[in-house]
Parts: sequence; C-alpha cells; structure tokens
Amino acid sequence: MERQPFSSLRRKIAQNMIQSKNTSAHVLQAVEADFFGVERVRSFMKGAWRSAEGASLTYLLHCPGGVPCLARLSRSQC
Repeated sequence: MERQPFSSLRRKIAQNMIQSKNTSAHVLQAVEADFFGVERVRSFMKGAWRSAEGASLTYLLHCPGGVPCLARLSRSQC
C-alpha cells in the first residue's frame, strides 16, 4: 500500500479541527450521589411506570431534569 499526501482540502480540515480542539473549552463536571433511595423507589414503581408510560423507568429520570416526570405518578404509591 502506497502512502499519499493529504489533499489541500483535507489538510485544511485537519488544521481547523486542531484549532477548534485547542480553542474550545473542555469541561468535566462530576457529582457523587447515593442512589440507594433512588433504587428503592425505582424498584417499587417500575411496574406502575411501565403500565402508565409504556417504557422502562430508568435512572435518567432521577436526574434533575427528569424529576418532574415522576410527579405524574401518585406519591401515595411510594
């Protein structure tokens, strides 16, 4: 297999990708959480959730943006 140099277009694309990577902010945010209570509620409510919504109750719903979705189920079931 013979090596061929990059075309000028591919070279320019590569330069722009490198520049973008070097100038963009790279951030990682980690949050530690105890999911013992979440797992207990999830295990208790997964059958009712599947019946009402037609989908599995995932851990994602217990993240800040997903909590309002759980409000549709009655708190008396907990």
